[in-house]
Amino acid sequence: MRLTAALAFLATPVFAGVLLCEAAQGADMPAPPTYAPLPEYSSSWTGCYIGLNGGFSWSRTQLTNVFAPELQTQNSSGFMGGGQVGCDYQVGRVVVGLRNTFNGFTESGNATFQAAPLAGYSVHSKPDWFDLLTARAGILLYPSWLFYVQGGGAWMGSNQYLHSPLGSEVGQTKTFSGWTVGLGAEYMFIPDWSVFAEYNYSQLTAADLTFVDGSSINIKPRFQSIMFGLNIRYGL
Repeated sequence: MRLTAALAFLATPVFAGVLLCEAAQGADMPAPPTYAPLPEYSSSWTGCYIGLNGGFSWSRTQLTNVFAPELQTQNSSGFMGGGQVGCDYQVGRVVVGLRNTFNGFTESGNATFQAAPLAGYSVHSKPDWFDLLTARAGILLYPSWLFYVQGGGAWMGSNQYLHSPLGSEVGQTKTFSGWTVGLGAEYMFIPDWSVFAEYNYSQLTAADLTFVDGSSINIKPRFQSIMFGLNIRYGL
């Protein structure tokens, strides 16, 4: 008993010293990092806006030889850019609006027919521009974050060139029309200024093109796009 008591008496300062050292080390350790959340602004989304955008597009166009049961497909991709203008109206956490987007293409594609009477003829398609007029509806998961879907009408202006095996060329310009759907997210990083990213799918109605040499083809284009943009808003 005396030996046990003596050992306990001697060990008490040692344990106390260990606890004091651990407390001192804990006081010297840096505090865990803290991350500030993205700022949230309470500005209303109601109002009109104008902005710029850019991104990427890719197309798949079906070409049909009208005089033979032959189908060829053009695949192309490129850059696009332009601008948009629209207006929104906010009710609680819901935002609805209308927008028009007008962009230019850098795409081009080629396809060659194999069946008569167009055997050896190639078609070169050069889309120039597209216009999307859409209605959109979204929800504010946070005051500055809008997630939305949209849909509406689509138009595309395109030049089509038909090259014969002998090297002659005939061309025609055509405006196609159809529909589009898309989805995206927009973030208001300071009051009345926002950035967005979105995806759109557009399908256009097929049309017959008859060239001056009497050749005729049916063209059915569709394209997809991913765009990034900046808007400045003006409240109502």
